Amino acid sequence: RGDDVVLMRTDSDEATVNMRPVPLPQRPVQQNGVTYVPLRFSAEAFGATVAVDAAGTISITDGTRVGIIR
Repeated sequence: RGDDVVLMRTDSDEATVNMRPVPLPQRPVQQNGVTYVPLRFSAEAFGATVAVDAAGTISITDGTRVGIIR
């Protein structure tokens, strides 16, 4: 988004957000050729808001755009 840069490595507990080191809640993981990254950290690093309701539905909001994961 814009000029924001987020770098993560599977062998590190730390990410780099716009040239600043930031601790990760969990390392990225590779499984069967797919890399999984911490969703909340990734969304919030780019300025989005993350919410989880009682049913476990995750909403990611960036301005007027909303993404829902069930």
